[in-house]
Amino acid sequence: MMSSLTALTLVPSALATLSRLVNLTSPSTLPAYADEEATVHSIFPSLEARVDDQFEENRLKAIVTDCLGVLDDREYRILRCYFGLGELEPMTLEQIGRSMGVTRERVRQLRNRALEKLKTDCGELLGEFSKN
Repeated sequence: MMSSLTALTLVPSALATLSRLVNLTSPSTLPAYADEEATVHSIFPSLEARVDDQFEENRLKAIVTDCLGVLDDREYRILRCYFGLGELEPMTLEQIGRSMGVTRERVRQLRNRALEKLKTDCGELLGEFSKN
């Protein structure tokens, strides 16, 4: 049985030999399935794309968090519950009202006021993400 260090050092050399034998520039250009044109590269997303997506997601989360900072505690709680932000499941106006001890209509008014605040204070910033 080979040690893991030996196995790791053999992989790059074996891969290089295989590439030379098959005359390929990259293993990702190998066919993914027999008798099909799809390559391994087309089946598996590149690491670079995943890093870019993760960067955009983190950027959006940071911007949304900053924008939510313009709300008072009650407005913030209502939007978190209504849209299911964070680890929460989305709730109805009725459910939110019961948990806060107010009517569904009052929750709707507060939700609309909070959304208007976000639109006024962060509309352009958040609009940038809706275009993408």
